[in-house]
Amino acid sequence: DWKDGVLSIIMRGMSKNYAEQGFHDFQTSKWVVLDGDIDAVWIESMNTVMDDNKVLTLVSNERVPLSPAMRMIFEINSLKNATPATVSRAGILYINEIDIGWRPLVETWVQGRENSTEKNNLPSLFDKYVDTLVEMTRTSYKEVTPLRLINKVSTIIYLLEGLLPLVPDGKMTPETIEMVFVFSAVWAFGGPMIINQSGDYRKKFSEDFAATFGAKFPKEGLCFDYFYDPKSGEHVNWQTMVPTHPPVSIGTRPGQTPFNELFVETVETVRITYLIDKLARNGKYAMLVGNTGTGKTEIIKNYLGSLDKEVDGILSKNIVMSYYTSSSTLQSELEGYIDKRSRNIFGPPMGKRMIFFIDDMNLPYVETYGTQNSIALMTQHMQHGSIFDRSDLGMRKQLMDIQYVAAMNPTAGSFEICERCQRHFATFAIAMPSQTDLKTIFTSLFNGHLSTFQPVMQELTSRIVDTAIRVHDAVSAKFLPSAMRFMYNWNMRELTNIFQGTCLAKGEYYLKPSMLARLFTHECHRVYADRLVTEAEVEMFTDVFNEIVTSSLVGPTIAVEDLFEPNNVFTNFATSSDGSYLPIPSMEKLKAVIDSKLVEYNECNAIMDLVLFKQAILHIVRINRIIQNPGGNAMLVGVGGSGKQSLCRLAAFISGYEVRQIS
Repeated sequence: DWKDGVLSIIMRGMSKNYAEQGFHDFQTSKWVVLDGDIDAVWIESMNTVMDDNKVLTLVSNERVPLSPAMRMIFEINSLKNATPATVSRAGILYINEIDIGWRPLVETWVQGRENSTEKNNLPSLFDKYVDTLVEMTRTSYKEVTPLRLINKVSTIIYLLEGLLPLVPDGKMTPETIEMVFVFSAVWAFGGPMIINQSGDYRKKFSEDFAATFGAKFPKEGLCFDYFYDPKSGEHVNWQTMVPTHPPVSIGTRPGQTPFNELFVETVETVRITYLIDKLARNGKYAMLVGNTGTGKTEIIKNYLGSLDKEVDGILSKNIVMSYYTSSSTLQSELEGYIDKRSRNIFGPPMGKRMIFFIDDMNLPYVETYGTQNSIALMTQHMQHGSIFDRSDLGMRKQLMDIQYVAAMNPTAGSFEICERCQRHFATFAIAMPSQTDLKTIFTSLFNGHLSTFQPVMQELTSRIVDTAIRVHDAVSAKFLPSAMRFMYNWNMRELTNIFQGTCLAKGEYYLKPSMLARLFTHECHRVYADRLVTEAEVEMFTDVFNEIVTSSLVGPTIAVEDLFEPNNVFTNFATSSDGSYLPIPSMEKLKAVIDSKLVEYNECNAIMDLVLFKQAILHIVRINRIIQNPGGNAMLVGVGGSGKQSLCRLAAFISGYEVRQIS
């Protein structure tokens, strides 16, 4: 059939004999397809190959003639790196996005479906929704990363493949198929829409979708708040799917859970996990895109950690990319987790599938001619199923039963990745959690920790959580990042750090609400004020903070003077002998303790001749607070000679740590 089809194409506009000769040449030629980006250096070397003499001249003066049967096709995204000499030697065909369009992909996929009801109804649904959605979102919308139309249509297909098998026998009606299709189309076109300062594009999408297609979802809330349950045939609010977070005592003692190991489910995590699950179990690729601190990595890690190796037959490994991740580095990491099955076939153990979680996917360096070669290697594997052996370039390794789940930050690295790679992923935007989600997360965490405290202390949970969110919103609006103030980047990690510090409180020491409130104000100053550059900005923050705290926390059990006492400093070394996090009795006592620690340090290390004035003492306490926390990393920013190294060494000594310095 394919021979007849090709021959009929060649015969249009030419004689049959000439067409048959052309088809014979087509069959007997050896086609070399050069798929990917053009590099101006090597493409210049190909000019002599594309001349009539067809000879490759190497740097060593060796001349390699090509056989008459060899033909080359360059399949590339653009000619921006090709020289005029190269372009003049090749026949150029420009294929527009709409020349072929998305219909051949859909028609091919529909023909492969086995259910006759699906075959009869799906083509009309694609015709009804896709072009209308394209027109609806053509202007006035902002996506988290550039996506082609074929990418969104592929996402619909991927989601349908995961959802249609869930429809029970006997319920596969045209209405059911349309509801499943609408759910898939909403997430394919609306999933990449962002929510930021410039607007809530998901809300706009939901309103426009209802105005264009009618009420396909319940009127309360947005279309993203519901999913269509194929088993019950009804729309279900995602909120009903969020599991209750069990009360957990936070800490490092036996029976307690370290703060950095906690994960609280929200509406966003539940629905994104559901989508990833439907894609991953079907062998498809998923990508989460969002700013720092929005929880992309934790959502994916939590999902992969929930998979059972034996029951699900899925293994997983994490690969974190950086600026220096090259194709060679990535290939060695991939090959380190898979085994050889037979001659040139590699993969996880037989009967299992491997999911590689690629974090920070867009961070690798961009070469001179715009290629990120590690991502080009991934693209080659996703498109062709194979990569070349590094030691024997004549051997292509077939990598079987391997798929990818990725996360990237659109404001870092190369900002976006090659379209040819992006096209394979179903892409969803992850925004900063909503006010409701933030309250759910931190109320669950704080309630769990205070469950062993006095009842009067447990009543503080909602007030402290509301205050923390109000402070965070005020700081995010007032202190914006710039080239000089690159550290003014506020996200959910700031709130996490505040509650990580507040959860260091222990029930046997914190008996009064005023004491817990003071600890909370201390943590807010550590997280926000310590990052501010000038005294004027610190004063501005203090004014805003005091106003919010006074209106939110002051009450019958907490007086104003309790919150704003001078020298509000908490440590785990100056007051208690068991490492409890408590307020200092006075600055004089704190200075005496740190002076004695400096003497101890100088007895067993190279002597540091330090004069510990108040600001230096406070810096030591700040550094100590950070590095005592699990996963606590400190970046000290200041001019040379301001004491960063010395104070860091002393703070580490107080914490009982060894110091290693990397040049």
